[in-house]
Amino acid sequence: MKRTHIEGLRKSDPITLSVLAQDLVSKPLVGIDPRSLADLFALADEDSLPIDLKRDLCKFRDQMLREIADLPDGHVLQEWLDDVLGMTADRIPEVLRVAILSRSEDHALRPGTRDKLAAVEAHFNATAAVAVEITHPPVRVVQKGPSVLSPEERKKRRESTGRTRTPRMEQDPERARWIKADLTERLSNY
Repeated sequence: MKRTHIEGLRKSDPITLSVLAQDLVSKPLVGIDPRSLADLFALADEDSLPIDLKRDLCKFRDQMLREIADLPDGHVLQEWLDDVLGMTADRIPEVLRVAILSRSEDHALRPGTRDKLAAVEAHFNATAAVAVEITHPPVRVVQKGPSVLSPEERKKRRESTGRTRTPRMEQDPERARWIKADLTERLSNY
């Protein structure tokens, strides 16, 4: 099954993150690459995110915790654990580690699954989780440039230099009659 992965979630700014996360939070556990899942779990604990994004990520995390607990024993769980083993352990946050390792408490697990869970536990014990780096873009202040003048300032400048506005083209009555006659002739052909 093809799983969705978005690179750079941990280093995105909050606005970009809001857009990128919208696609992922609607997918089921088996449709998300474990790397993206780990990134979203880590981001759910970040306090500097906008309130609505944090709320959505927390709801997503709770749903995924239930889905991890409900993964059926067998090839589905074992393949998912293989994918987790393929990741670097420092990307996996503590909440996700606890959820995965809690599956080992199930006494009805197959021996192959138990072996995979033991390997995952050893993998997690090798390194600690790394914190998320949220980038906040600098606030840009747009200022009026020196060449931009308000209407009042333009009027004052015009008056001080003695220049007048260029008048609109004055209407030529002969040209207006010719246009009217031409249009009337064209319309009469219809």
